[in-house]
Amino acid sequence: MSVQGINVGYTYQPGDKVVMSFWVRNIGNQHSDSYSLDFYAYSSYEYIGIGSSNSFEGLSPGEQDLQGAWCYLPGDIPPGDYSVHGVLNCSNDVDTTNNTGDYSSITVIGPDPQNLQIQSVDTVDGIYQPGDPIIVSVSIQNLGGASIDNYTIDYYVSTDTVITVDDHKIKSLSHASLMMPDEYDSFDTTCQLPADISLGKYYIGIIITYPDGGDSENVAFDSTPIYIGVPADLAIQSVDATNGTYSPCDQIVVQSLIENVGQQTSDNYSIDYYASTDSIITTTDYKIGHTDQSGLSAGEQHNFDTTCQFPLNISMGNYYIGVIVACSNDIDAENDVMYDGGTIRIILPLDSVSGRLKYQDRDGGEYPIRYALVKICDGNTDQLLEETYTDGNGNYSVRVANDGQSVQDIYVNVYTEGVSGAYPDAMSKICSVRDDIFHEIYYLKSDLYPNPQDASVVINMTAHGDSGEFMVYDSIVEGFEKAWEFFVIELSEVCAYWPCEEDMSYYDPCDWGIYIAQEDRGDRDVVMHEYGHYISQTYHFAQGAVGDSAMHIWNADLRRFPEVNRTDEEARNLAFREAWASLFSIATQYGDTGYPYAGDTKYQDMDEGSGEVFEIDLERDRGSRYSPGEFYENMNCCALWDIFDDESVGDIYLDLLSDLSLSMIWTVSRDYRPDDIIDFWKNWFASYEFERQMKYIFRAHNMPFARPEKPVTPAPNSPPVADAGPDQTVDHVHAGGAQVYFDGSGSYDPDGDDLTYEWRNAGHVMSKNVTTIRTMPPGTTTITLAVSDGQEYGYDTVVITVVPTDPNTWITE
Repeated sequence: MSVQGINVGYTYQPGDKVVMSFWVRNIGNQHSDSYSLDFYAYSSYEYIGIGSSNSFEGLSPGEQDLQGAWCYLPGDIPPGDYSVHGVLNCSNDVDTTNNTGDYSSITVIGPDPQNLQIQSVDTVDGIYQPGDPIIVSVSIQNLGGASIDNYTIDYYVSTDTVITVDDHKIKSLSHASLMMPDEYDSFDTTCQLPADISLGKYYIGIIITYPDGGDSENVAFDSTPIYIGVPADLAIQSVDATNGTYSPCDQIVVQSLIENVGQQTSDNYSIDYYASTDSIITTTDYKIGHTDQSGLSAGEQHNFDTTCQFPLNISMGNYYIGVIVACSNDIDAENDVMYDGGTIRIILPLDSVSGRLKYQDRDGGEYPIRYALVKICDGNTDQLLEETYTDGNGNYSVRVANDGQSVQDIYVNVYTEGVSGAYPDAMSKICSVRDDIFHEIYYLKSDLYPNPQDASVVINMTAHGDSGEFMVYDSIVEGFEKAWEFFVIELSEVCAYWPCEEDMSYYDPCDWGIYIAQEDRGDRDVVMHEYGHYISQTYHFAQGAVGDSAMHIWNADLRRFPEVNRTDEEARNLAFREAWASLFSIATQYGDTGYPYAGDTKYQDMDEGSGEVFEIDLERDRGSRYSPGEFYENMNCCALWDIFDDESVGDIYLDLLSDLSLSMIWTVSRDYRPDDIIDFWKNWFASYEFERQMKYIFRAHNMPFARPEKPVTPAPNSPPVADAGPDQTVDHVHAGGAQVYFDGSGSYDPDGDDLTYEWRNAGHVMSKNVTTIRTMPPGTTTITLAVSDGQEYGYDTVVITVVPTDPNTWITE
C-alpha cells in the first residue's frame, strides 16, 4: 500500500478543522485489508498528533482510491509553519517504507488576545432636523481569546462612509462590563445631532477603542444614509401636451412644470417623455423624448416646453402623454411621475401595416417578441416588400408601397433575429436563434391579408407555447438588456442554437455559441446563465483552465466530481466560472417577477417530462459540509450573492454589504479579470474596503483564505460498539452450503449517533443492511461486522461453521 498524493494548505488557528484529500494505491499483488491514516504536524523535529481518518475498505491489486478526511488541530499547538504527514496503517501491508505522504505546508497563527469586532450598526432611517435625537443600534462580539473588561464607543455623523475622529461626534459611551470570549452584545444608544450641523445627507458610524485593540476592525457605519433637513424633492406640478391627432414620426410639444419642494438644492435632473395606452406611465411605454436640466434650489420652479416625436412603429389608438423625472438626490420618487389627463390619438397612413407580435411560454402566458426582424412579403411571389422591427412591446408599423394592381395579398414574417438599431441607443443585433442541424433562423408566418389600399391593415400574431424558439430568443434579449442596464455595456450579436444535440445546455467558448437543450427552452435562468458565460469571455475574466472536462455539480467538491479529477487551481477556476454565470442570471432578474420561475433568489430549471423543478436558493445554500468553499460552485455563488443582496434570510450579519447595482462586483471582474474566487477576494481590496463585511461573508461560506473567526474545540466522540451476534454452527443442507442469518441489531453508539453497517467477508462487503441472509460454504468462515457513526468505526466478528452432511440429504431445489 502506498500513499501517493495529499492536498491541503492554508492558514489556521489552534483548534481549527483541517480538511484534506489523499490518494492511496495498492501496488502489491494481493487484496489488502482495510486501512486508515494517522496524521501528524511536523516542525523542528517534533511530531504533534492531530487525528486519524476513518477506516477505508481494502483495495484490489493495482486499485487506487481518492479519499478525504478531516481532523482538528490541538488547542495548544504553538504558532508556526508545519508540514503535515499522513501515516498509512494496513494489517497485511508488506512494505511500510512508502506509507507516509507529506502535505503542503500550513501555517498556524495564535488567536488574538482580545478581538472586539463590530457586527452591525443601524439607525432609524429618515429625515431629521439639526439638534434632533437619533437612536443607534450596535451589535458587537468578542472574537478573541481573552476577556475585555472595558471599552469605549464614540458615535459620529459623517458626510461620507469613511468614519474618522474628524467627523461630528454625537455621543461617547464607556462600557465597564466584562465581555468573555465569544460573547455577543447588542444595545441601543440615543445620540443627539449637532444644532449647527449643515443640511444634507449623512452616515452614522462608530469607533470602538479598548486597552489592547489588537488588529481588530473597530470602525463601522450604517450603509443607509440619513438626511438632516428635507432633501431635494422634485415634484411635477403639471404636464400639458398639445391635443390633436397624430401619425407615426409626428412631433408633439409637451409643457412641464417642475418644482423643488424640498429644503436643499437638487442635482441636475432629466425628464423622459412617454406615450402610454393607459394612465400608468412606466419606462416600458413608448419613449418619445428626453431632456436634461440644471438643478433647482429649494422652492425654485422650472416651466419649459419640449418637442418630442412619436416612434415609427407606434400602434393606432388613444394615448396618454406622461413624464418621469430622474434626479440623483431626489428623496421622494412618488411625485416624479405625472401625465396629461387628456388623450391624443394616433392614426396610421392608409398604406401601413402594423400589429403586435407575441409568444407564449410553456404555461400559456403571453409576452412581446422584442426588437425582432419583421418582413412584409408579397403573398403570390414571396417578394420582400418592406422590412422593419418590433419595439420593446412587440409592436411594429411600416408603410407598404402599393400601386393597387401588382400586389394583391401580403403576409408578415417575424424572425428569431435582432435588428441593428432596434434596441434604443444601441447598434447591436443582440442575437439570432437557429436550429442546431442546418443553422437556419426560425420565423413565424401570418395568414394572407389584403394589400393595404383604402385602409391600414393590422396583423397580430402569437407563437404558441408548443415551440420554443421565441422563448430562447426573448431570454437572450433579456440577458442583453440586463447587461446594458447593470453594466452599461453593449454586447455584440451572439448565436444561439435550439434544440441542441446534447441533452443539457452549455456555452461553447470555441465558437462563442449558446446551445440550449430542448427542455430548457422556457427556463430563463438557464438561458441567462449561458449568456453570463458569453459576457465573461467577452471581458476576459473567469477564463482559467478547468481541465479536460467542464462538467460541474452545484454542491460538489469540483476537485473530484463529477467523476473527474482536477487540480486545485482547475477546480477553483470552474467553481468561480459557473458561480459568476449563475449570479448574473439570478441577480439581474431579482425583483422582476413577471416571468415564470424568475425574479426571486432561486436558480430554477424545470423538467418538462415530470414537471419537477430543480431549484437552488442562493440566499440559503450554506453549510459546513461544503468545505473548503473555494472548490464548491454553490459556496462561490452564494458568497457573491451576499455581496449583492441586502435582504439576507436567517442571518442578519450577511446584510452588512449591499451591491444591488452589481457595480462593485462588475468593476472587480472587469478591471482585474479574476480566474477564481481567491483572485476576486484579493482584487476586491484594490478598489473597495468593507474588509469586515467581506471577511464575515467569505468565512460564512467556508473560504479558508478569509481565516476562521475563532478556534473550534471539537466535541469528544465515542466510537460505536459492534455486535455481530454469537458464533453459529449449521448443517450443510444444499450444494452451496447453508443459509445463515446475520443480525447486527445489537450494535449501538454511546453518543446516540446513527450507524451504518457493513458485513465483510475477506475484505469484501457482502451486505450493508442491519440483518441479512447469506449462503455460506462448508467449513469455517469468519465474518466481520463494521459499524460507523460517521467519525469512527467499531468492529466485531462472528465465526460460522458449516458441518458436512450426507449429500443424499441435501435439498436439491
